[in-house]
Amino acid sequence: QAEKDYEKGISYIISGSLALAGGLIGESVTNDNLEKATYTVFQTIGVASIGFGAYAWKVGDEDRDIYLSLSKSRLSPEERIHFLKIYKFQKKETEKKEKNIKAITHILIAALNIYNGTQQKNDSIKNGLYFIGGINLLASASYTFEF
Repeated sequence: QAEKDYEKGISYIISGSLALAGGLIGESVTNDNLEKATYTVFQTIGVASIGFGAYAWKVGDEDRDIYLSLSKSRLSPEERIHFLKIYKFQKKETEKKEKNIKAITHILIAALNIYNGTQQKNDSIKNGLYFIGGINLLASASYTFEF
């Protein structure tokens, strides 16, 4: 689990860094205040993603706590293994549902923002909406093609 937490953490740190860099670059090339505000939002999301990645890497999720708790329990090794098998099976089922919901949600957000971008006459708003739509497409792809 520590290896998975490391991979998850690094993944969030990388994607957060890309969002932060994209927001910084975008903000530096525009003079429009609305676009600057949009890019600032993505900078914030990037920093939050970096923080979440560091948390996942260094702290981990409940699996780490379960492992540590079981290792200190009075259960027999067979009972521990039985419990973990049941727990892991249930967790995989839950993760599949969660992944699908997140991917669909990001696709819908992307479609909504891209559609709204096509309806805009103001280029600054249009570009901001396309940017948000593109980021959500990337987010959806990250859940769809998770490694």
